[in-house]
Amino acid sequence: LYQAYDGAVREKHRMVESCFGDWIRNPNLPAWMQAVVLHAISQLEDDGGNSELAAELGKFRELLVADSSVIRLHWSLRDLYPGSRKNHSPAAIKVHMVQKTRGGGIHHVSLTDGKTSDSKALEVGPWVAGSLLLIDLGYYDFARFARIERLGGFFISRVKDGAKPEIVTSLRVHRGQKVVIAGEKLQT
Repeated sequence: LYQAYDGAVREKHRMVESCFGDWIRNPNLPAWMQAVVLHAISQLEDDGGNSELAAELGKFRELLVADSSVIRLHWSLRDLYPGSRKNHSPAAIKVHMVQKTRGGGIHHVSLTDGKTSDSKALEVGPWVAGSLLLIDLGYYDFARFARIERLGGFFISRVKDGAKPEIVTSLRVHRGQKVVIAGEKLQT
């Protein structure tokens, strides 16, 4: 392992490859990694944020964020934890997480191999009722969106390139002559 000092990289500790290999092949590694992630997130504090935004978000029972991170592993683990790229990351673990933003905390954490898509790792259930779920394109799925709505939840997601969603209604209060936008297509 190396550490940077004043722009120069100096050796800090030597690690024997066999020692590292024993540690990385340990069958308890996924459980240990999950515990580390849970502990790190539990240390996060809510910074309060913008009061106007906080008032709007206060209308939801919970504000949740779903995302994942890939952790590259030694290539020798490619059969146990296949990665998504044969040359760059032949072995990887993906940490899928739904995090609560109020007061920190985790709603759900799961570990999969690096090839598993984000979409397969997010199962929406009754826990979304009254909550706002922020999700990325990896979770973009119309059946999932319909299920969130059916269960009484709300979501925000980026829109895929080329999508032309239809505007159903405008929630803005207009003065004077308003422009009717319901039924129009939104250009992305």
